[in-house]
Amino acid sequence: METEYSVSQFHPLAAKTASISLSSFGSGGPFSFDSLSRKWNSKKKKKEPFPDEKSSNKHETMGNEWLETGIKFKCPPAVVAVRAALARTVFVKTMRPQPLVSKMLVIGALGMAVNIPLGIWREHTDKFSLSWFTAVHAAVPFIAMLRKSVVMPKTAMALTIAASVLGQIIGSRAERLRLQHI
Repeated sequence: METEYSVSQFHPLAAKTASISLSSFGSGGPFSFDSLSRKWNSKKKKKEPFPDEKSSNKHETMGNEWLETGIKFKCPPAVVAVRAALARTVFVKTMRPQPLVSKMLVIGALGMAVNIPLGIWREHTDKFSLSWFTAVHAAVPFIAMLRKSVVMPKTAMALTIAASVLGQIIGSRAERLRLQHI
């Protein structure tokens, strides 16, 4: 009796479904299906527009070419310089080889610690004023550059944002309680 083994073949629908359902985990992450998606995109035939479409809709993109080509943004030189200076610090050099979980905990704790005094300051400002926006967003560039220099994935932003919000809340509530007891 002869047994037939199925050779795994590329299935375009499965690749597309997998890449769509797990696209929120980011490219290159632990659940990435980028290679399957690339195979799917390379097997797809490009649709040629009708002759009359070529002249009338030159400014519109057909399909997702704009996603594939993308706009490449360059960081301002000041941001690059600050991030390079941050990368040379002993803290970043020791954090970079650490596992992702410990990086996330440390950067999250730093984000919370930095935002506690900013939450205290925010309690003394008018809501939605310039100083309120400054108090809420002052730590964002620092935490973002620190996260980037420690080499954390973009998905870690959720934790750092949550930790920053928690720091703002702790600082604000602590200041309210302090003011009530005066």
